[in-house]
Amino acid sequence: MVAQLVERELPKLEVAGSRPVRRFVFAEPIWLYTDRDNNARRRHRALSRPQALLSIATLGVLLALACVATAATSTSSSATARSGGLTVTLTATPARVTRGSTVRLRLTALERSARGAFGDRLSYGDGTASPPTAVPQFCIAGTPPPASRTWRFSHRYHAAGTYHLTATVFVNCTSDHATTLVTVRVK
Repeated sequence: MVAQLVERELPKLEVAGSRPVRRFVFAEPIWLYTDRDNNARRRHRALSRPQALLSIATLGVLLALACVATAATSTSSSATARSGGLTVTLTATPARVTRGSTVRLRLTALERSARGAFGDRLSYGDGTASPPTAVPQFCIAGTPPPASRTWRFSHRYHAAGTYHLTATVFVNCTSDHATTLVTVRVK
């Protein structure tokens, strides 16, 4: 069912200046139509403008409450680990989901002096893991520059439970190797 608001005889807006600008006339009705049976329109109910404005305001409040409820259920779980000059952060959003919902994961790594390439491994805690990535086998001579990298993953859990996700990041040609853990709860 599709609802349309149709307004008759729209008031003309005048330029602001010495005369007042007419924006709303509350005495005129707004007609609400519904589409049914091959787009045949039937007049459903007439609302006065104050009623229509109240309905729009009520809809705005309901949308705001829905956004708050969504924000409350979409909290993240995040953890950081360090090793030498390497800092690794793993974030899972949301941290509480229902079965079959997607969890978005963000893995970031920052190395103060990256002599080699980043390598990573992510275990989802349900017996599955991210596919292995090829890591170039080279080393930088002299004073290496800082480097950073971000990986994005997503995963669906099909059974209720508490899952411990672990992410390991290493940097070639260094002993820097950090592992971090976050928890996701599935209802």
